[in-house]
Amino acid sequence: MSKIDVTLLKRLAIPCVLAGLSVLTGAFGAHYLRETLLLPARQLEVWSTGVQYLFYHALGLGFLALVYHLIADRRILLARRLMLSGTLVFSLSLFLVALHPVLPFATRWLGMITPFGGVLMIAGWALAGYVLWKLGKGWAPKP
Repeated sequence: MSKIDVTLLKRLAIPCVLAGLSVLTGAFGAHYLRETLLLPARQLEVWSTGVQYLFYHALGLGFLALVYHLIADRRILLARRLMLSGTLVFSLSLFLVALHPVLPFATRWLGMITPFGGVLMIAGWALAGYVLWKLGKGWAPKP
């Protein structure tokens, strides 16, 4: 395997781990939080939102790993970093906010951090879209 193939595999490992975590957190929410801890519906909705965004952005990070492999533009790496950090801030803060009723310490204040994660995710998507748009403008199929 060439060096670039190993690098691509490493870049694809993170989205795989995040996708697996989304399944794990989804099952934890559906079974343990709902059935055992009997969290209120609103807390379960917050948890579910964190799970959904974790999964969607795992797919997005995989997509950007493949895009970077094809075009090797460093701005795509920056977009991935923005998306990864935003996903972690967004989802983890929502998970902690959802667990507020059962944790021995206050976590509601983390709801103020959640939008920052969303802004980072949006910035990652916007940067990736911008780079692809700009690179695509100069592309033409070979005759």
